[in-house]
Amino acid sequence: MKKAISMALELLGHKLRIGFQIKPNGHDALSRRNERVIRDFAQGYTVERLAEKYTLTENRISQILTAFGARQPKWKKMSDETRRTIFQLQKKGLSKAEIGRKVGVSRERVRQILQQGA
Repeated sequence: MKKAISMALELLGHKLRIGFQIKPNGHDALSRRNERVIRDFAQGYTVERLAEKYTLTENRISQILTAFGARQPKWKKMSDETRRTIFQLQKKGLSKAEIGRKVGVSRERVRQILQQGA
């Protein structure tokens, strides 16, 4: 079936590609690329520029930089004390937006915390 479809597509000027190819030393190539990404970031390249240079998404560049310690993640784990404060402020009748402003998170994050604790 695959061969028949492939031949039909070829007659129309298309090629059928299925699956992926594992290249020898692929892991080594990725390691070298990641090292170059980190080096370039340390030299002042922006995430956007690195994404263009290495034809990766900005998200993937950020993952590489974070995984190798070149950059701290944007999020921080919320402390138990901050969580308790959110619940206390809710009991006092503050809105989610007011709570968010007091503890330094978004209204949506306050809603998520309250929903998790319920």
